[in-house]
Amino acid sequence: MQSFRAELFPNNKFEWYSGLIRIDEFRGEFDKEPENGIFEYLEIENGNLIQKRTFNFEELQRFKKEQYDYFLLSDEVESLYEFWKRNNENGVINKESVNKIILKNIMEYTQKVYAELTNYSYPNN
Repeated sequence: MQSFRAELFPNNKFEWYSGLIRIDEFRGEFDKEPENGIFEYLEIENGNLIQKRTFNFEELQRFKKEQYDYFLLSDEVESLYEFWKRNNENGVINKESVNKIILKNIMEYTQKVYAELTNYSYPNN
């Protein structure tokens, strides 16, 4: 298995991956977001660590809303709309309901950071 992984992913670099990976202690089965929590994400672009981002609860909520607003303006959102359209056999899912799903899961759906970073605290951890 190790040689297979080494062949597919030399130097343990997953160049195909871009996005945010949550690494804080609240990450888990239910991805809790307690109001007194500190939340940590790794920003990855093409397999490269760009930076670690740390948010308190209020900062995370603002960041997610901003990320969502910019994501809806991006070309990236169209692939999600197409996915939901192809997998909508009963015709019950419309763009409005997809947007609600995107908002709820914005940190998993986006492959890059769209939101401005100046309003958030990022300790050098």
